[in-house]
Amino acid sequence: MAGIAEWAYMMLLIFTALGAILLSIHILLPWRVRRIFAQQKSLHDEIHIDWSDEEIAFKSERGYFKFRWNDFVKIAESKEVIILHQSDVMFNFIPKRVLSTDQAASMMSHGAG
Repeated sequence: MAGIAEWAYMMLLIFTALGAILLSIHILLPWRVRRIFAQQKSLHDEIHIDWSDEEIAFKSERGYFKFRWNDFVKIAESKEVIILHQSDVMFNFIPKRVLSTDQAASMMSHGAG
């Protein structure tokens, strides 16, 4: 009987952990992202992007930033965005809706240094 009770307790722990993970992914994370976007006004600015085979530059009314492609540790994409990872916690999002298919392919061809 003790084996069944231990098994049931383990299953309860596993399902509780899975529930917490699903809650954080589907409810808390999107809420947090929306809140950070609302707070960080620089994310609302229009940004002009230029790139070449050697580098990419971002220009807005707040400043000018230039990176060599090998400055990025990872370049990833989804259906909606290209993400240029400066580190595990710093990155630049580029919405694909502002790029042509050729421009998105050009950007992704640079990979990560």
